[in-house]
Order: sequence, then structure tokens, then C-alpha cells
Amino acid sequence: MVNDGLTLLIGGKQYGGWTNVRVTSGLGRSCTDFSIGVTERWTGQSEPWRIVPFAPCQIMIGNDAVMTGYVNNYTPSGSGDQHSVSISGRSKTQDLVDCTPDIKSGQFSGYGIAAIARAIGATFNPAINVVADAEYSDISVANVNLERGETAWAFIERLCRLAGILATDDAAGNLVLTDIANSRASGRLVHGQNILSYSGKFSSDKRFSIYVVEGQVGIGVAPSNYDGAGGIYKASPRYITVDGETVDLGAANAPPTPVQTQVRAEAFDTDVPRYRPRVTRAESQLDPAGMQLRANWQRNFAYGKSIEAQITVKGWRQPDGTLWRKNQVVPVSSPMLGVDQDLLVVEVSHELSNSAGRVTSLTVAPVLGYVPDPGQVKLHKAHGKNGSGVNWSGAGGKA
Repeated sequence: MVNDGLTLLIGGKQYGGWTNVRVTSGLGRSCTDFSIGVTERWTGQSEPWRIVPFAPCQIMIGNDAVMTGYVNNYTPSGSGDQHSVSISGRSKTQDLVDCTPDIKSGQFSGYGIAAIARAIGATFNPAINVVADAEYSDISVANVNLERGETAWAFIERLCRLAGILATDDAAGNLVLTDIANSRASGRLVHGQNILSYSGKFSSDKRFSIYVVEGQVGIGVAPSNYDGAGGIYKASPRYITVDGETVDLGAANAPPTPVQTQVRAEAFDTDVPRYRPRVTRAESQLDPAGMQLRANWQRNFAYGKSIEAQITVKGWRQPDGTLWRKNQVVPVSSPMLGVDQDLLVVEVSHELSNSAGRVTSLTVAPVLGYVPDPGQVKLHKAHGKNGSGVNWSGAGGKA
């Protein structure tokens, strides 16, 4: 039988005697957090526990770590012969979230995103390790700056959006750069079998029947007076015809001004029963394919965010013995929720209480609600692995 005892390790010492426990990790959370209620003194214990803020700690379920970080709050209370404490904390990545790195220059040029993240993590003591398994985690960035006063997490997350990858943490307290839905759960969530309780939210206010993206694209004109070999414009009439329209090139011998052409892309949500249009302007110039991609994403993202369910199951482990984890795809079948499809585990909370015992609360939603916005993704092609280190020399250039 798998040992499912939950322990708090501080300085190599195990602490128990729980009254309640919650350890929560999620895609919308930059770091795993925990809160526990514990009896500080019990029969046979001669001295009260001395747990202090900043203490490095780890929470284990059996032999599996679920959180590695630090104690943030220690709150004792009691009366008479009753004494208890509550303890809360977060994983190691809390330092990335809370702190603004104090460095001479935050300019990076030509480094991969993973290398930049490792350089940021190395400024802390102890250093915050980086695990990079996303497809584009090593894509090079031409030039980027850590703004003065910007937190380390905000900076790293901004870089990750450029490459369309996810920044999160793991049970060891590492910063993880990964892709959405990178694995599948070993079991299913089925009504009448392992679902203890459930609730759902199904909304329509952010869904539309048609998504329209509009913008302009500059079309370069190669008029008949251009000498490609010599790279000069020869004297010729100043007017040419483009798409049936007359375009004034300006003075003879001058380069032509690019023609700005209106582009429109449409995506339809056939599940919306009435006409609800949504028109947006592209933030920057996109070609027709890029605009269509953006319109499709708006439709898919709105659908993905319109469905969310909270499901509680008995115990902390999946059928194969592994702990429930975030960012896994799991089949969900519940007639009461009206759901029978694969959903993404967005958040996982391992809990212990006197009333419910050991349970896992899962927040699940469609994967489409977590696919990166192509309007923010600017880095599309990897330029080779870049595992070299980064130093903070001068203007922040290469080592």
C-alpha cells in the first residue's frame, strides 16, 4: 500500500499532528502555496515547536514532494491547556514574484529565454533553478530589457509570452518553462465512480457569433522604373496601378511609399444562437494568415474560458499511484455537469480535514482557454539551442 502520510519537513525534522492541510498548485499561480493547522504540543511532546518565518521547508505526501519553499507565516494561538498554530508558505519561486532584481543592467541580446531565466534565478541566494522543456524555451531574443522596478517573475513571464510558453513551478520549487497540456492523467473523472462532489460555471457573456479582426498591411510596390540590379529608381511616370487603383509614387526617381491595404479576417462560433458580433483592430500589421489565426484564437479562447468545473475526488493519487498534477489532460464524464470531454487540469489542491479526510480538489477547463494569444507571440522559430551562461557585464551584453 502506498504511504500517503503528509509531513512538513523543516531542517530535516518532520512535523505532524495536523488538523487541516491545503497545498495548492495551478497554472494561474506563479508559485505553489500551502496552509496548515497543527497542534503544536501533544501528549509526549515536552517542548513546543519552534517554526519561524523564512525557514526552508518541504511538504511530502509519502515519498513524493508536493511543495518546496519557505515558511511565510507562523501564527500561534491557544487558551488554557489548548495550544495550536497555523502555518502558511509558498514555493521557492516566491522570490521571483516578490523581488525586483538589483542589477547594473538588465539588457539581454542574443540569449535564449531559458538562459535569461537562469541568469535571473542565479541572482538570488540560494539560486532558483530553471527546468526548461518547452519547445521554444531556448529561442533567442534579439534584445530585451529588465525594466527598473519590474519583478523577476513579471519579466520572465513577459519573455515567455513572446515565445508562447508557460512559466510555472514544480514540486521541487524550480521555475519551469513548459508547454500547455504537456501530459495526460492516468485516470478519468467519472460521475458515480470517483467524483465525490462537483460544481461548474458555464457562461455566455464573453462569447460571440462572429469574431472580426481588421487591420492594414503594407504592400511593397516594385514599379517598372525600379532597377533591381543597380538599386536605383529611373525616371518614369509617377503613377502606377495596383489592384486596379492608381497610386501616386511622388516625384520621379523617388522610392514608392508602401500601399496600405485593408485586411479583414472572420471566425464563427456556430454554438452561439443569435447574432453577436465582435470586431477588433490588430495591434500591429499582420498578414491575412496572421489575422485569421488571431480571429480563430479569439473564438477558441472565448469558448475555453466559458467552461470551468471544480471536481473533488477521494485521496491524493491517480490510478497509477502518481499524485494529481496540474497541466495534465484528463477525460471528464459527468451528465450532471453536462460534460463528456477531455479537459485541462488547471489547478490542484491536496487537502486534509477531519470532516472530509484526504481529498484532491481539481479545477478543470478546456485546453483552448489556455493556448497563448498569437498576437503576443512574436518568436516563432528557434535559432538553435543556447545553453551558454549570461553575465551582467557592462551593458548586459554577451559574456
